[in-house]
Amino acid sequence: FGCLRYCSQTQPDHPAALDRIENLVRQAHNIYLRQALHGSTLYETEIATRESICRLEHFKNTLEAFPTGSPGKQVLVWATFIAASDCILEEHKAFFEKVLIENYNRSKFVNVLEGLAQLRHIWARRSEGIRWTHLLPQGQLLVM
Repeated sequence: FGCLRYCSQTQPDHPAALDRIENLVRQAHNIYLRQALHGSTLYETEIATRESICRLEHFKNTLEAFPTGSPGKQVLVWATFIAASDCILEEHKAFFEKVLIENYNRSKFVNVLEGLAQLRHIWARRSEGIRWTHLLPQGQLLVM
C-alpha cells in the first residue's frame, strides 16, 4: 500500500477514497484467505455461511460508500472480483454483476466481462461443493 500512501500525498483532496481503496483490498484479501485456509468444509455450517454473508455485505457497503467523483475506483476491479467469488446470496450476485458491468462500461476492458463469466461459473460450481479458490486458476485470466 506504499503506492496508495504516496498517492494520498499527491491527492490531498481525496483521502477518504484512498483509505477506502486500501480497506476494500484488505477485505478482499481476507475473504480469499478465509476460503483458501478453511475450504469447502467452512460452508457446511450455518454459522460459517452467515459469517460469509456478513463479510460480503460489509464489502458491498464499503464499496457503495466510495466517494462519488473520487479517483481510484477503477483499481478495485480485482478486489471486487475476489469478493464476488464468495457470493452466496442472489442479491449480492446481482450487485457484483452490476458493479462489474459498470466497470466494463467505463473501461471497455473485455477481461472484465470475461471475469463476470468466470464468476457465474464459480457461483454455479459452488453448489457442487467446489472451492472457488480452486476454480480461479482455471479461468486463466486476470480481471483488471
